[in-house]
Amino acid sequence: MAEMAAECWDQLHQVGQSRYLGGKKVKSHGLRFAKRALLLVTDEEAGTARCITDRAEIRAFFDSKAGERDGVSFRYVKRGTLAVPMRDAKATLWGLQFIFPAGRRRSSAMPARRAPSI
Repeated sequence: MAEMAAECWDQLHQVGQSRYLGGKKVKSHGLRFAKRALLLVTDEEAGTARCITDRAEIRAFFDSKAGERDGVSFRYVKRGTLAVPMRDAKATLWGLQFIFPAGRRRSSAMPARRAPSI
């Protein structure tokens, strides 16, 4: 999971806007922003986790048959989502918490419950 978090962290932007932060009247110190959609995919059986940023690959994932995704957990991160790094005392990145524009929070380690439309 830490490798996927680092891969995604590198795809996120340091500058951006967040309705959530604006509502709290705080700045984004150390946070990042999704300027485009991301798909976090974890395959427990294969022992793999990856961050998909290519729009065509994201669409192909959702177009695949449900049976082809058995044993796979995923989290779709919309453009405009805020990312909070989950680090230890040595600043090692272990995961990401996502704060969606409406203020709902989700961890990169949590599987999604349903597939959203793109």
